[in-house]
Amino acid sequence: MGPAQPWGSSHGTCSTARQHVAWLRPAVLTVLARAVQVPYAVGMATRTRRIEMRADEASEELIARAARLGGQSVSAFVLGAATREADRVLGRADQTLMPAPQFDALIGALDEPDRAPRLQQAAGEPRRFRRT
Repeated sequence: MGPAQPWGSSHGTCSTARQHVAWLRPAVLTVLARAVQVPYAVGMATRTRRIEMRADEASEELIARAARLGGQSVSAFVLGAATREADRVLGRADQTLMPAPQFDALIGALDEPDRAPRLQQAAGEPRRFRRT
């Protein structure tokens, strides 16, 4: 006799889990749904690119444990973590950080008008074009 199937029951074993879904409780279905990773679920972008990396044994075990705890595959866990970190790094690249006194000095300088004599002269001349 072969190994017992995880979805077997007193009715015997079946070749597919689908034949026994009716007797499974919703809580068990939820656990099974989280354990089975569907590669291309509806609404998800198709993943066609591959990223490979090397890791030491301790890091691999740590990542795998965290992924299991989060109900994800290692691939989904690593991709999610890397994407969040990339967003954080790129977001900081678009920001300029400065101490509060320096910021106050900058705003104060923007409030002061520049001396622009030619602009002042041009503003005082009559308009060349008028709206009708």
